[in-house]
Amino acid sequence: QIICTRLNSAPDYDAVSYAWGAAEKTHCISVNGGYSLPITKSIATGLSDLVHACRTGYLWIDQICINQNNLAERNAQVTIMGDIYARSMTCLIWIGSS
Repeated sequence: QIICTRLNSAPDYDAVSYAWGAAEKTHCISVNGGYSLPITKSIATGLSDLVHACRTGYLWIDQICINQNNLAERNAQVTIMGDIYARSMTCLIWIGSS
C-alpha cells in the first residue's frame, strides 16, 4: 500500500538506496487495491528482501514513491531527497541479488 504524506508528518520509514540499472520498467507490482505500478528489474528482484529487512513497516523507494511520469513532482522530490534520506530511520542499500 502506498500512503501520501508530508515529510514532516510521515510515520517512521526506511529509505532504500540502490542502482537503478536498466531504466526499462519490465515488472509490475500491485498497489492500493490492485493498481498496477511498473518498476525496474533492479527493484523487482530486491523488493521481497527489502520488505523483510524493513524495521518500520514503511519503505521509501524513489521509483515507487515519486510519480516518475510527472516531471514537476519528480523535480520537486529530487530537491528534498537529502531530507528524505536524513529523516529515515534506516537507509537500506540494495546492491543486487547475491
